[in-house]
Amino acid sequence: RVPEPTDILSRFHIAPIDLPPGRTVLLLRGRTGSTMTVDLKLRKLDALLIEERGFFALQSFYLGIAVIFGLSAFGLFAYSRHSIYLVYIVNLVAHSMLWLLINGTGPGYLWPTLARTVHLDPHPFIWLTVYGTGAFAADFLSTTRVPVLVCRALKVMAAMGLIMGVAGFFVPEDDIYWSHALVSNVALPILAALFGLTGIGLYRGEPAARPLMLTWLGLVAAVVFALLRDIGVIPNNTFTLSGAQLGSIFEMLVFAFMLVERLGRLQREKEQIQREALAAAREHEMVLEQRVADRTAELDAANVRLRAIVSSAPFPLLLVRESDGGVLYANQRACDLLGASRDVIVGRPGGDWLVDPSVRDRLVAVLDRRGVVEDLEVELRRGDGTLFWALMSVVRIVYDGEPVRLVALNDITRRKQMESDLR
Repeated sequence: RVPEPTDILSRFHIAPIDLPPGRTVLLLRGRTGSTMTVDLKLRKLDALLIEERGFFALQSFYLGIAVIFGLSAFGLFAYSRHSIYLVYIVNLVAHSMLWLLINGTGPGYLWPTLARTVHLDPHPFIWLTVYGTGAFAADFLSTTRVPVLVCRALKVMAAMGLIMGVAGFFVPEDDIYWSHALVSNVALPILAALFGLTGIGLYRGEPAARPLMLTWLGLVAAVVFALLRDIGVIPNNTFTLSGAQLGSIFEMLVFAFMLVERLGRLQREKEQIQREALAAAREHEMVLEQRVADRTAELDAANVRLRAIVSSAPFPLLLVRESDGGVLYANQRACDLLGASRDVIVGRPGGDWLVDPSVRDRLVAVLDRRGVVEDLEVELRRGDGTLFWALMSVVRIVYDGEPVRLVALNDITRRKQMESDLR
């Protein structure tokens, strides 16, 4: 007589059995849509639960590593925005869920209430591991050393794994056999092809192919280990039942190492680019400074020449600032004509010497329109207040790095007086 199972949390199906004294023959009948290893034992409950503690300690270690790696990958994704970290997280979750379902820790210990009403098939998670593994390999082998066809084949495998993984969640429980058949007939050959494609990258000298090949060898060893256990070559115990899961941990470690190494390499490349950019900027700055110095020297030399020309000119010349109309320089003939010293003239607005201030606006309008003013008759006031007439010519030039007006004067007071006398 076999009563209903108990509510004791365990990865095993536990049921109390009353056995009469003497020899008893137990017959077990099971039905599954996949392969199944049946480890039937008659144990005292206390001894069984004590033995379970070691197994659950190993599962806690596995889940702890998965959580740490998952959070680290999410942090790296938030920092770098590289999708490969999301692929790693999907692969990590798929591996974790796969082993929690296979070894019974999930439905028997973590979500026993849900397991009584909802059946979670492990096969979709196998397909998701195919997706994660293929996408990871495609990303790391997408270099100039590896043929483009290899990378495309890996991407096709990853896409197939993702599609089959998502579709597997919608397979009815009665049709799980077909999920198992697809895994056996398609997924396993894909993983074998993945091994061969990585070998091509290894042959072509791609550095990333070495840790990937090491990962595939670890997974193959784990599968062989599980096969030997299933056929009875090695015994069933906590270690042998978790051998394949240890291979999964090995894959997570290698993938994490590759991600960290890539991040470090990208950081080093970034720093190298920054150093080169800084060196180039400094070199450009030095060249620019030299050009500025040369240009400044040229302007200084040009200013010296211009001032020498203005100073030695045989007629009155003034340099008037364009921005505010202040006089920058006046030669000696201009000082004599205006009847004031250079200290009085320089800095004073040029328009102050005009008898009619409106002449300045007319002069600026002509200068803006024609670019030059030639022989404009203006009435000026000397420093002592006497008035005189002059012909004013103006042209724009650059002096000491700023736009100025070069003003030339020609005293026509005597001519104006003669014209007045003739009239």
